[in-house]
Amino acid sequence: SNTAGTTIQVYDMQGRMVENKKVNANAVEIGANYTSGIYNVILENAGQAKTIRLIKK
Repeated sequence: SNTAGTTIQVYDMQGRMVENKKVNANAVEIGANYTSGIYNVILENAGQAKTIRLIKK
C-alpha cells in the first residue's frame, strides 16, 4: 500500500485526540504510552480514511 503522507489520528472514547502524526513508513508503533482503554485510530491517505478500534490492556 502507498503510505506516503499517511496521517494517523487517535481519539479516546471521550472524543479527545491523543495522538496526531504524519508518517511515511510501512510500520508505525502507536499507543505505547496510552492508558488502558479503547481508542479509535483514523488512518488517512490520498483522501481515503479507515477507522480501526484499538484496545489497550
